[in-house]
Amino acid sequence: MQKSIRHYVQYCPAYADERWRMRTRLGARAEKLSTLLYTERGLSELARYNARTGRFRNPNSASR
Repeated sequence: MQKSIRHYVQYCPAYADERWRMRTRLGARAEKLSTLLYTERGLSELARYNARTGRFRNPNSASR
């Protein structure tokens, strides 16, 4: 199954808790992918979401 950005950010059940946290901070604006990708606040929350999921963590980098 090919994963899309939309699936990862808005629908993936594996990250429901992280997505809920992002949505509580952004409100209804979190429903729009354009908000997450093209606004300063959206990008900031998306970066937090990404860090919390660990989805794109480099396994070779030093842990913090």
